[in-house]
Amino acid sequence: MPAEQHAKILWDTCSDVSRFGMSEQAVFDSLSLAHTDDEFARWDDFVIRSEAGHYTQLHGWLSSYRPMGFEPEVLVARGRDGIIGGAAFLSYSLPLLRGKVFILPHGPVCEGSAQGPRAEILAALTEHFQANNAVFAQVWPHIGRNDLAGLAEFRGAGFTGPRLFDLHEFSSTELRVDLSKSEEHVLSAARRNTRYYGRKSFSTGLTLRLGCTLEDLEESYRLWQENGEYHGYHPRPLSTHKIILDRLVARNKALLIQAWNGDRLAGSILVLFAGRQAVYAQGGIRREFKDRLPAYFMHLSAMRIARERDFLAYDFNNWGTPGTRLFKAGFRPVVQHWAVPATRMYKPVLCRLLVFGQHQLRPVLRRVASWRAGRCASRRA
Repeated sequence: MPAEQHAKILWDTCSDVSRFGMSEQAVFDSLSLAHTDDEFARWDDFVIRSEAGHYTQLHGWLSSYRPMGFEPEVLVARGRDGIIGGAAFLSYSLPLLRGKVFILPHGPVCEGSAQGPRAEILAALTEHFQANNAVFAQVWPHIGRNDLAGLAEFRGAGFTGPRLFDLHEFSSTELRVDLSKSEEHVLSAARRNTRYYGRKSFSTGLTLRLGCTLEDLEESYRLWQENGEYHGYHPRPLSTHKIILDRLVARNKALLIQAWNGDRLAGSILVLFAGRQAVYAQGGIRREFKDRLPAYFMHLSAMRIARERDFLAYDFNNWGTPGTRLFKAGFRPVVQHWAVPATRMYKPVLCRLLVFGQHQLRPVLRRVASWRAGRCASRRA
């Protein structure tokens, strides 16, 4: 049975919504939107250190969608000792329809294993969406594809409809490598060629640098563009990466890893931190240096840094191109498939109109998003 069909059956059969309710006393002291840079920074710290966190819940990451017309917000639940939960989300204004589309990727995030506040946070979010003229809200639940109880919670919050927004994927397949043990253990568990090339990569003459300036980013981005052209795709606009540099890399909440061969950049990867994991977000190598094994060198270096910082795992984050899939599979990662998106419709008639327009005008909408990102980059230059 196809995965999408299997997931739909799970949504349709999750009718027990008794876990969603407000009968118990709230376990947090306050629930409010974040407004200041300090509040956003504290939220990102919480997402990084909470095992329930996901990189799409980082305000610093969601802010990178602003050049494409999305607005990031964060609803924060606070307890006696600080943040204990919340959710970061995006909104997209539809001026002609006088409404908004809301996107909730991999949220809410709740402290520890107890999910007590989650239902109340979901209830507060749906009220916020309705009060702000939502046409529909779409969630990518941060739960496994077969988690019936978790799916029931989202159904109880009204997320019972199929996916409507499909211009972008706000999720990924987790490819988890355990960092709780030594590097030697990681390599010994890998395939033979991965083990051999991984060890060899540290004796090929490459030098590791951690980029932190705009010049570093621009150098890496030129390489990513070359790599994308080779593989037939385009990296995210530079303007979005500038925001990530400012909000995360410059604040030591993400890594811009560079592998240098003398004075030439051989490879570069962007690594985010979230959910006590290091997450590969973007990268590439120059083909002329492939014999120097920069991919092995950079990813193993990222794992070393993550282990030093007490992170529990490294997420290769999606399989990618056939060659990239072969490389990642060599580490024998544990695969996690997430639940498919679900939608709460606030204005069903407008929803049907949007779905029609989304499919008919997809090329135009993508060009508009690229134009917005390019205009933002020009303003920042």
